[in-house]
Amino acid sequence: MLIDVFCMDGAALYGQILKDATVVHERLPHSRYALDIPYIARESTAEEITTLRTAWTTGT
Repeated sequence: MLIDVFCMDGAALYGQILKDATVVHERLPHSRYALDIPYIARESTAEEITTLRTAWTTGT
């Protein structure tokens, strides 16, 4: 069971990361756990998670 204790809007956050991760890095400079929001585990395929992680790490 996963609980989103910060009540983040995972869909919007991940959409922005895929669109332009630098925006998220600028607004949340210490967001090393940005990809740990339960939304990703619930709603994404393994391929989508890989794409998201790639966008996150290359968008710094």
